[in-house]
Amino acid sequence: ELSADESQPLSERLSSWMLLREQRKATPPLLADKLHTASDQPAPADATEAPGLWRFFQRFPLARDQERCLEFLQDLFGDAWLDNAVANIVHAPAGMAKPLVTALIDAGRSAEVVRNYGVLLARPTRNPHALIALAEAVETGKAQGAELVGPVQRAQALLHLAVYLHEEAPGDPLLGRARAKLSTLLAGGETKASKNPLLGKLLATADRQALRGIKALTHRGVDDAIEGVITDVIVAIAPELFREGEKPYWESDAIWTTRSGMARREAELRELKEVKIPANAEAIGRAASYGDLSENSEWEAAIEEQRTLTNRAMEMEQEVRKAQLLENAPISPETVCPGTRVEFKEEGVDKPRVIQILGPWDLGGDDVVSYRAPLAAGLLGLKVGEKARVLLPSGEISVEVLGIERLALK
Repeated sequence: ELSADESQPLSERLSSWMLLREQRKATPPLLADKLHTASDQPAPADATEAPGLWRFFQRFPLARDQERCLEFLQDLFGDAWLDNAVANIVHAPAGMAKPLVTALIDAGRSAEVVRNYGVLLARPTRNPHALIALAEAVETGKAQGAELVGPVQRAQALLHLAVYLHEEAPGDPLLGRARAKLSTLLAGGETKASKNPLLGKLLATADRQALRGIKALTHRGVDDAIEGVITDVIVAIAPELFREGEKPYWESDAIWTTRSGMARREAELRELKEVKIPANAEAIGRAASYGDLSENSEWEAAIEEQRTLTNRAMEMEQEVRKAQLLENAPISPETVCPGTRVEFKEEGVDKPRVIQILGPWDLGGDDVVSYRAPLAAGLLGLKVGEKARVLLPSGEISVEVLGIERLALK
């Protein structure tokens, strides 16, 4: 039996156990042992890491099975399950996030829902599914509690997530669903905004500087409906932002990179097309040989992987076609831009920092930063002596540019 075969992938065994649980109305002993073992693991030293039980919940491959993990919490912790849920909702897998938020609100734990919303706003890409579920509950008034950061800061954090999902969702079905949910929450849809959208309300008190930062952030790409709301807000509050001259080269649709970065991306694409996709085709053929496909979890997993790999290959091919070499860019040694080394000082920090701003495919030490990353994006366009507020996932910082130098690109 698949569920008892230790040589089989855990994801397939989990699906089998959940099917048996549904049929027999009881948790299979092997699954119960796994749950207790995961629950008994010591708490991780790093508070941002998920405890063993919640890491185990994340291993369930199907959203409906992740939702049923709520029942496991109740079985394991009894009346104290809500306390465990409050402490770990930031680790909830995709299918569990919204039902868990609803359960906490129904149990009168709204204040703790709001508090966890604030925690994830500080790191918006940490768990997109949980953040979206919390945002929907808090921003629509279903959960009320402690005071949060201001509406403009909440909008900035959610837009960071929107940009991240716009870039990462293609080829990932789970992130694709998160992207659609976030666009619906912020703008009322993916392609066309509704009347009086949430994002418009959050940005109603934004000043010119905040809107300039949002405009720079979202030039990397967001869904059409979100872009439409941002445009409407800028037109209403600071229309002059659209008259500030031609876009700098890094705001074009091109992906700027070094030659080594380009070679690295092309190698990743070759591996995907020549190794991973053929291996998946073999897995599909092997799964098909097992017979009845209607209850063949290995077949379903292989087909799902095929879609993911194919979509990812198409996305990477489009990226490579859009790529431009930084050595051909109009790099100015007087302006922070991709292809420069920048020295800056953060307010409240004694020691200045130096970073090299390169492309998203370029590797290096801790000093190499993609021009699409929040830190670099907040510095782009500045000159020596200029100051700016930069919104990072961990919060907002104030910086001053001390020096700029053009890099010798290879």
